[in-house]
Amino acid sequence: SEEEQLIYREIYQGVLEHQEEIVVHGEDPNYVNNILEPIVYDFPALFWIDGASRATGYEESMLKEGYSIVKPEYLYNKEESMQRTILIEQERDYVLQSIPEGFGDYERVKFIYDYLVERLEYVEGAPDNQNICSSLIQNETVCAGYAKAMQYLLNAMDMECIYVLGDVTDETGTDGHAWNIVNCDGSYYYV
Repeated sequence: SEEEQLIYREIYQGVLEHQEEIVVHGEDPNYVNNILEPIVYDFPALFWIDGASRATGYEESMLKEGYSIVKPEYLYNKEESMQRTILIEQERDYVLQSIPEGFGDYERVKFIYDYLVERLEYVEGAPDNQNICSSLIQNETVCAGYAKAMQYLLNAMDMECIYVLGDVTDETGTDGHAWNIVNCDGSYYYV
């Protein structure tokens, strides 16, 4: 809805600026809290937030329309986030400059895929394994780190890449998993 889009933009801007308290339209704190999660999935470069927050709603009154105050839980302070951003952007630039000229969509997706698979080690207990710090700085991650790095690098080339969460089931049971859907030459593929 238009209201959700407005709240989405307000929370995104606040998280981007590392605000401790973000004032948004909408007085229902549960409703507002549910909008933070898609922002985390849409913007892997916002690695300093994991999607958790506390929102407090304030009802409409004669003088003021209803609003909420969102208090995101940040993984790093603003200074450390900016230092890590520099390292991530250096890695991004290195990877993108390594792609041969003339590569089409398929070759670029395959290049990024091969780069990540060859460079990263799957380590369940890796620090930051739910964000791109683990994959683009520390080289140890889990499925979330792989998928967010793929999304981040392909989006940097203006390629549509969606972060997907779901479950995988095998003979041992069901576990949470992350992967991507990529728009490659006008068709969508799982990566």
